[in-house]
Amino acid sequence: MQYNKVIIAGNLGSDPFFKQREDGRSFCTFRLFVNRTFFTRDNATGELTKNESVDCPVIQCWGKNAERMGKYLTKGRNVLIEGHIETHQWQDKNDPNVTHNETVVMADDFKFIDKPRTDRATTPTDETTPKDNSSEVESVAVDI
Repeated sequence: MQYNKVIIAGNLGSDPFFKQREDGRSFCTFRLFVNRTFFTRDNATGELTKNESVDCPVIQCWGKNAERMGKYLTKGRNVLIEGHIETHQWQDKNDPNVTHNETVVMADDFKFIDKPRTDRATTPTDETTPKDNSSEVESVAVDI
């Protein structure tokens, strides 16, 4: 049996990148900062040491989910993402002999874990779609 399901919770490292494509499809991507605690044992003394690390997986989504995430998610928000793993492969635009690979979490849904900050409230507005901030980003890892 094989099962591709991801449930991950963390904080957005920046505002999401949102783009409305010419064909009408919406795309959203961001990094989710996830704290991880683990223990290592010293072989000589047997003493346990607590270690902390931060993982920053790339989260991506398309369609209505992209519009919702682009509209309501902001830097620092604590969210739970449900989705699946996908690996994307593409040829380098400058060197056709170079192939790039990227494994991402494709988000199917999200839930807020925290309440919005008062200085950056993310309550619904009259806008139906998020701001297209594609001109504010220098590069995107995938061709969209």
